[in-house]
Amino acid sequence: MKPAERISLPTGAEVIFFGFCPDPASGLRAEVEALRAAIVDLKAAAGPLLVSVEEAARRLSISKQTVRRRVVDGSLPSKRVGRRVLVDLSPGLDAKAAGLAARRAMGRR
Repeated sequence: MKPAERISLPTGAEVIFFGFCPDPASGLRAEVEALRAAIVDLKAAAGPLLVSVEEAARRLSISKQTVRRRVVDGSLPSKRVGRRVLVDLSPGLDAKAAGLAARRAMGRR
């Protein structure tokens, strides 16, 4: 095994290199996969994201009337709280895909 070697970085910091360097990307790949798994778990634990009809229309880039129609036909999940209708935009529901689906259902692209 080769002795430790000091390497000066352009930032002025010094690093001690011991000669053995596994693929640096392999550690990052494992870390990225662990973070992805944690994100999936957090999204599942987050529960429903209930927003008003107006906010759902803004996030989905469709009109309030279209949101109301999609709630009635069941293509957008919703909950009724008193007289209010709250649209469920949970992380599992891709907002852009829902907006495109609503537009395609009306014959637009």
